[in-house]
Amino acid sequence: MKKVLHSLFAITLLFGMATTSFGQIFMDGDSTDWAQYPILIDAPDNQDGMFPPEVGAAVTDIVDIKAVKATVIGNVLFGYLEFWGGPAWPNNAYENDHEGTIYYESRGYYHILIDVDNDATTGWSTDWYEAHYTPLGYLISQGVAAEPIGAEIMTEWGARMKDLWQVENQGAQKVESLDYWAADYSEYDGQTDNGSDYEIFNMSIPNRDSARVMKWEGSVQINSSDDVALLDDTLKSYWNGHAWGFSFLEFGAELTPFQQYFMDKDGSSVLQPGDVIGICGMTETPIDDWGVDMTTRGEVTLPTEVEHRPNEIVFDGDDSDWADKPVLIEAPDNQDGMFPPEVGAAVTDIVDIKEVKAFIENDNVYFNLKFWGGPAWPNNAYENDHEGTIYYESRGYYHILMDIDNDVATGWSTDWYEAHYTPLGYLISQGVAAAPIGAEVMLEWGARMKDIWQVENQGAQKVESLSYWAADYEEYDGQTDNGSDYEIFNFDIIERDSTNVMRHDGMLLNNSSDDPATIDGNPDWMAHAWGFDFIEVGHSLRTIKKYYNDKDGRTVFNTGDVIGICGMTETPIDDWGVDMTTRGEISVVTTGVERDQTPVVVEKFELANNYPNPFNPSTKIQYSLPTNEFVSLRVYDIIGREVATLVNQQQNSGVYNVEFNASNLTSGVYFYKIEAGNFVSVKKMMLLK
Repeated sequence: MKKVLHSLFAITLLFGMATTSFGQIFMDGDSTDWAQYPILIDAPDNQDGMFPPEVGAAVTDIVDIKAVKATVIGNVLFGYLEFWGGPAWPNNAYENDHEGTIYYESRGYYHILIDVDNDATTGWSTDWYEAHYTPLGYLISQGVAAEPIGAEIMTEWGARMKDLWQVENQGAQKVESLDYWAADYSEYDGQTDNGSDYEIFNMSIPNRDSARVMKWEGSVQINSSDDVALLDDTLKSYWNGHAWGFSFLEFGAELTPFQQYFMDKDGSSVLQPGDVIGICGMTETPIDDWGVDMTTRGEVTLPTEVEHRPNEIVFDGDDSDWADKPVLIEAPDNQDGMFPPEVGAAVTDIVDIKEVKAFIENDNVYFNLKFWGGPAWPNNAYENDHEGTIYYESRGYYHILMDIDNDVATGWSTDWYEAHYTPLGYLISQGVAAAPIGAEVMLEWGARMKDIWQVENQGAQKVESLSYWAADYEEYDGQTDNGSDYEIFNFDIIERDSTNVMRHDGMLLNNSSDDPATIDGNPDWMAHAWGFDFIEVGHSLRTIKKYYNDKDGRTVFNTGDVIGICGMTETPIDDWGVDMTTRGEISVVTTGVERDQTPVVVEKFELANNYPNPFNPSTKIQYSLPTNEFVSLRVYDIIGREVATLVNQQQNSGVYNVEFNASNLTSGVYFYKIEAGNFVSVKKMMLLK
């Protein structure tokens, strides 16, 4: 697939980009992107003799915490630990004596502890650790004003590197372990570290080496947990990242597994929008006889709209959850001889589209391409001749094209592709009734796998590339494929293998775009899975929406927008054969009534105060339903006239968020009223323009 860099457009965006509400935290070992975030905790410089020996304080500067920062962006908790000295890693914290010669080994565990209920009397009190005072606890015992937290969650980055003697004499790789880990301490007694603790997850970084110890980010599966449901869910992977600077560690962890763990445990909802959580920083290293440093309390307020991982479709290669989705496009079974050779139609059944399903919900787009035959992947679409022996390689690109302005006269007309007719265009030229679209956006899943000869003789991994890609074609002339096209994003699966070619469900980072501002360090959700004769794909729309807003200030994929779509395949079969369907249509329902994606046990009816209030011009209204009910939610002015109907439908139990846009109303006091079964409630809000 061509991905042409248009440098003039990129430079224009770089120096004239729109601002974004998303922070930009890159796991790159450069702390300049943390400058905008306040220091939540200032920690003292521990000195030798400051604590009695039994406290076991880490006084070595390279692991002695100086400052802590933290924030939540999207659905990721980012943490920052700064130390009094450096280089902070490798820390040479462990001494090994081999026949009288001392060899140093780096080992350590670095944490953000979280008080999810913001109550210091519950969970693990951080003034106590393994039957003795922590440095924090000792200071408190001496009357120093310091505030502990009651931690329900410990998050951890941990690693161990072999020393030089072990590497040279035992043939061991340099890095022994490299993991993200989290534990549940909610059953501790709130005073000491007595009580039951549980492993929430352990995620090991694959193919670990010295470079990954210093910097890594990506989507990784859980390999150990006391929650059987999390451990058994091999379909999902979760985003984590870290990077070391000279005197600091920055790291991030997706919130989804924490939320799911506590929901599985007892139905409780943690880390929800607007929650205030206590945090502290902690280090634990072999220095000073396993010295521990632990800070006082800081505080983080979660955004009012914490993102949740989509769950409308399970990406498992089983299309039963698509059964209630209508077929939007039925495509003909292409046959040999159906098209002239110059059309280049893909007639092989395993890449010949049979039908297309698609929908947009909660700022995500989902599509399902079904083919006339299978197995659809691996497709053995590419033939390589090595000294007379043919080896097959799987390669292909699978798309939906979207007409975001629903105008066939603008963008790329799908009856034309690279200076020749597509199958669709040829049928139109022959007078067959078929509807093309004018595509502004192409969404693509693409992969390439090495053939057996290459793997065996070149030492190459089996999967060469695996990515989600999007392009902007709105500057095409609407008739042919002449005009400028731009890369919107590219999300690579870095740790790719034969398993995640078949399915993936996780958060990834945009690593390439003609709009540099979209490479903002914030992961987006991407997913796919292969069945016998179909592929199902899901994309977050966040980066596409940001791209067009940066380009010219537009908002795209607005509630109620009608989007033209079609399906497309492009493979090496039939001399890079292309199949492209006629036009289908979907409506955007990304905002409006949005049910929280994390399951919540609702005990009572409730109508919350709108937020923000006062507002201009939009505000969010949240309500809770313990039972399935017909719901009416309406807005009235000061004299009782109805000005808006926000909800008027049957709904299942759960927590719902509704956006009210009052751009067409004048400043003043308004009332919103909910009726659900026998429950009626009215609240007041103020519009200030």
